[in-house]
Amino acid sequence: TEMCEGLTIGAVLPRENPLDALISKNGERLESLREGAVIGTSSPRRMAQLRLLRPDFIFKPIRGNVETRLKKVKDEKYGYDATLLAVAGLRRMGMHNAISEVLPPEVMLPAPGQGAIAVQCRSDDSRVLNLLSCINDRKTMLEVTAERTFLKALGGGCTLSAGALATIIGDKIIIRGAYFPEEDVCLRGVEVGLAVKAEETGLRLAERLLKHL
Repeated sequence: TEMCEGLTIGAVLPRENPLDALISKNGERLESLREGAVIGTSSPRRMAQLRLLRPDFIFKPIRGNVETRLKKVKDEKYGYDATLLAVAGLRRMGMHNAISEVLPPEVMLPAPGQGAIAVQCRSDDSRVLNLLSCINDRKTMLEVTAERTFLKALGGGCTLSAGALATIIGDKIIIRGAYFPEEDVCLRGVEVGLAVKAEETGLRLAERLLKHL
């Protein structure tokens, strides 16, 4: 969430599917996983949201790249029943057939900015900024701006237990956010604003959630 001095985001490409996917050993969906199932993840955001639905789950760290993690779930010797990965990463690597279920935002809010590819450049390089404007997807840029502002206002980065997803409909932006400051505390909210004021909308949602602490 913190940009180094002298750098800026010059463009954001059209977004891939921003949601999370469940990959289970035998293709089970979330609701049909056995009681006490072992889920391979180290993500505080994912663990916090799954605990709300299935407090019986056991969480175990899982290491390796995407292909390695998929193999570990299928191999009995590692003891995993399922894992969670970003749909975008699986699709970009041609591994989307491994997906057992795409989790809707009502179940699992993604990480802010998930599925988006940003291009960073020097903030004073007008020639490069002009070139990048040709590939910038304005809709994605505004949605990601709202989500990243929400995360920054909560005071965290990628390890913070928080999720957000912004969507532009017409001239409005709708951002849904969740923050889990403690294991048994869940703060959720929705904020609507003008799309051109994406940053302000994300900030308002974060401030509203923080008031409940």
